[in-house]
Amino acid sequence: MGNEETYSITELAREFDITPRAIRFYE
Repeated sequence: MGNEETYSITELAREFDITPRAIRFYE
């Protein structure tokens, strides 16, 4: 996965206030 993709996910997580665990689930 590229850094840009990860950044996009992080931005979305901040918008949705999702926990890092939720992001891991999507990966």
